Amino acid sequence: MSGVDEGRRRSAGERVLALADESLYRRNPFRVTGLATAATGRAVREQRQRALSAYAPATMRSRLPLPETPSAETVRAAYDELGRPERRLVAELFWLWDEPAGCGCAPGLHDAHDVAVLTHAAALDRPTDLASWRAAAAQWSAVLAGDGLRAHLSYRVRVLADRRLDESTVDGVLAALPRALVGPLAAVAATADDPAALLDGLDDWPVDRATADEVRHAAAAGTLDAVTDLLGEVGRPLTDDPARAADRATTALVPAATALEALLPHGRYRRSATVRDQVAIALNNCGVALCEARGARPRPETVTAVYRQATRFAVTADTRETVRTNRSAAEMLVALDRARRPGRPRPSYPGRRVPRVLAGLGYLAMLVTMVAAVASAGPLPTAVAVLAGLYAMACVAGSPPGRLRAYLGWAGALGLPVLLLAATGAVSGTARSALGYAAAVVLFVVAVALAGKRGRR
Repeated sequence: MSGVDEGRRRSAGERVLALADESLYRRNPFRVTGLATAATGRAVREQRQRALSAYAPATMRSRLPLPETPSAETVRAAYDELGRPERRLVAELFWLWDEPAGCGCAPGLHDAHDVAVLTHAAALDRPTDLASWRAAAAQWSAVLAGDGLRAHLSYRVRVLADRRLDESTVDGVLAALPRALVGPLAAVAATADDPAALLDGLDDWPVDRATADEVRHAAAAGTLDAVTDLLGEVGRPLTDDPARAADRATTALVPAATALEALLPHGRYRRSATVRDQVAIALNNCGVALCEARGARPRPETVTAVYRQATRFAVTADTRETVRTNRSAAEMLVALDRARRPGRPRPSYPGRRVPRVLAGLGYLAMLVTMVAAVASAGPLPTAVAVLAGLYAMACVAGSPPGRLRAYLGWAGALGLPVLLLAATGAVSGTARSALGYAAAVVLFVVAVALAGKRGRR
C-alpha cells in the first residue's frame, strides 16, 4: 500500500474513533438534518439552503427523532459535515440505510444494520439497561460477520465519487469500527453505579483482548487519577494529624480504590495491582501513625477498621506480611491500653460535669450527713461515715479513678449509711440515734441521686 493510501486509511480510522463516545448517534448529521443517507449532493445543498435561510430544520422522518430541536449552529455544523466526503461516509455508517437503492447489497443487510444502529442508540439512551447492551452487541456482531458491510461502503465510495476516497478509506473505517462501537461503553461505565457489569459485557462485542483492555483503561482513567491524588493527600498529614489521615483514607481512598477494582480487576491488570498495593501500604502507615501518636490513644475501632482495609487491599506477599505484623502489634497495644486505662473513653459515669448548684447541694448534704454521724454515734461509725462522705463528694466533684471503682463508690455511698443506721440503733437502742441516722440516710441518698442522674454527659 502506498504512502497516500496509508494516510487515507489512518485519516478514516481517526475520524471513526473521534465519534466513539456516548453522543455517537445523537450528533449524527443525518439525524440532525433529517436527510436520508442516500441523499445526493444536490439534495443536500438544496435542503441546506432552505433550512438555513429561515432556520426551519426538516422534520425527522426516521424511527429515531431528536429529543429536542437543534440550534441553528448545530444544523449548520451538520450540513458542513455532509459536505466533506470522508466525514459523510463515516456518518452514513452510523445512521439508517433504509431500503437498498442500487447498492446490490444482500437481502436483509440494510435491515440488520438499521436494527443494530437503533438498538445501540437505545442502549446509550438507557445506559443501565444491560439487556439493551447485549442486544446491540449481538446485532453489530452479525453485521460485521459477513462481507456485506465492506461491499456497501465500497459502493458508497463510488457513488460519492471524490478523489479523496478509495478502498484505503474503507479499510480504515472497518479497522476502527469495532473500537468505535465499544467506545461509548467506556464513557458510560466511567460514571455508572455498576461499571463492572457494563464492562463485563465487552466479551459480547466483536473486539479482541487488546481493544477490550484499552476500553477498560479509558473507563478507569479518571478513577485512577483520583486514587493517585488521594494517596498523596493521605500521606501528607500522617505526622501532624494521623487521625485526619486515617479518616480520609477510610472515607475517600477506600471507596475510590474499590471503584477502580470494579473497572480494572487487579488480578488481570498489573497497573491496578500496583495501585491496590500502594493503597494497602498507605492504610498500614495510617495505622502505625495512629498507634505511635502522642497524647490520647485512638479509638480501638478506628485502628481495627484501618488495618482491616489494609489487609483487604494488600496484594504482594511482602505487603501482606507487613500489614499482618503491624496489625498484630496494634491489636496488642490497644489491648494493653485498655487494661491500663479501663475507663477510656469515658462516655458517662457518676459525677461528671455536675452543675454548680447541684454540686453545692451535694456538698451540703454530705456535710449534714457527717455532722449527724458525729452527733449520734461513736468514733468508729463516725470515721466510716466521714470516709464515705468524702468519697461521695469526690464523685460529685467528678474525677473517679475508673468506671468500676466509680460504681463501687455508688454502692458504698448508698449502703454504708444503712449499715451504720442498723449498727447504731442496735448498740444504743435510742430513738434519737435512729432518727438522726434516718435523716442522714435521706440526705445522703438525695445527694448521690442528684450527682448521678444529672452528672452524666
